[in-house]
Amino acid sequence: MELAERQAEEQAYQAQEKEEADERRKQELLQAEESTQEAIREGIEEHARLARDGWKLEAAAKVERASTLLQSHLVDEALALCRDALRQDPGNLHGYLVLAAAHQPESQLEVCRKF
Repeated sequence: MELAERQAEEQAYQAQEKEEADERRKQELLQAEESTQEAIREGIEEHARLARDGWKLEAAAKVERASTLLQSHLVDEALALCRDALRQDPGNLHGYLVLAAAHQPESQLEVCRKF
């Protein structure tokens, strides 16, 4: 009987360990699911922000490109790109600075004053 009792205890202990391991796996899966859902929510929010503010980002990229063109002494291209960016986003202050800098070498202060 003693052997049967030990076997029963061992089986009960193994069953308890399996139950605890299953519970841990279940908790890990729930945490992974929560993390996944959070990542999805963040992705959706980022997508919405880009969709909402994409035009501003595009205008800012144009101003940055215009600045690079200006540094390469491609003034006409820089002016055209900068004006396009300012039509797209009239509140882009950096665009006005680049535009003014593009006019400065030509001593076109009158043109700068318009903006």
